[in-house]
Amino acid sequence: MIKKKATGEGDDMVFDDADSPPAGGDEPELEDIEGDFKGELKKMKEKLAACQQERQEYLDGWQRAKADYLNSQRRAVEEREREAERQTARFIEKILPLADSFDRAMEDIKKQGSEKRILGASQEVVDGFDQREKPSYNLNSSCKEENWRAGVEQIYNQLAAVLKSYDVEALEPAGAPFDPHFHEAVSEIPVEDAARDHTVLEVLQKGYRMGERLVRPAKVVVGTYQK
Repeated sequence: MIKKKATGEGDDMVFDDADSPPAGGDEPELEDIEGDFKGELKKMKEKLAACQQERQEYLDGWQRAKADYLNSQRRAVEEREREAERQTARFIEKILPLADSFDRAMEDIKKQGSEKRILGASQEVVDGFDQREKPSYNLNSSCKEENWRAGVEQIYNQLAAVLKSYDVEALEPAGAPFDPHFHEAVSEIPVEDAARDHTVLEVLQKGYRMGERLVRPAKVVVGTYQK
């Protein structure tokens, strides 16, 4: 119910709507609400952007930490493999003098075999003489000596098989160009042929490598061309 208030007297009295709002009173209130809403929306967008940035920073940090962890794991595995390879190379290096001794023994056996063939041929010549002129010595090898040679060869082959199982390869570069990465020049000999310049003329001691790792360089004699 609208209450009216009288002003004036008699016919000049005017009744005003006391509770009536002023004209256009709703419009400022809607503008205020819209402004507040836009302000809150802007704040929410800023907070969302900050959260997204923080999330990305956390994600980047986690990815870096994961990559660092994987790299450290990979480096640790590689270092263990390198250390195992170094240990194996040191073990191989310690048994190489044994291989050298067997090489010399095998060379002696080959020489003795050659001497035996020479003596066998001499025996045939002696057989053509009169029995009274035959020498009294026996040129045939004993069974015991043959067994000893066979035993040495068997042990040598077993040692060679062990070295091969570790991917160990002997370096015998006779006739090959001198390579300072794998060869150790013990001496140099003048040569008249230019094609033999810096060429390995003789191997004094075998070299060995395990895969791509050099265990021991070959000791060699190198030719030096002189005009």
